[in-house]
Amino acid sequence: MRNVQVIDSAQNCSYSVYEVVEADFVALFNRHFDGQDVCFVEDLIDLYGETEAGSLLVRATRRRLDKQKITGIHGTLFVGLGHRRVYFPTRGELDLDAPLSVDDEDL
Repeated sequence: MRNVQVIDSAQNCSYSVYEVVEADFVALFNRHFDGQDVCFVEDLIDLYGETEAGSLLVRATRRRLDKQKITGIHGTLFVGLGHRRVYFPTRGELDLDAPLSVDDEDL
């Protein structure tokens, strides 16, 4: 099982985290780019079509988790935010310019 955070365009978005079975995680994240951990619904629709993408999303969002009790987030799914794809050309968190960590001497 993998944990996937969903970020949507709603003003009241909760940034919920869901437990996703391995097969659905692979369908969400490992079809577009090797090792990707970012996915956009628009990519899923392009890849699978609306019906299959919709079924995948329903399955992937069945098991909402308590964020205070999870260990790790394995992927991020953006819903209705396709315009942000330009910031993630390889669909990886590492596409962002921000460093993963900062040493005290860098401050």
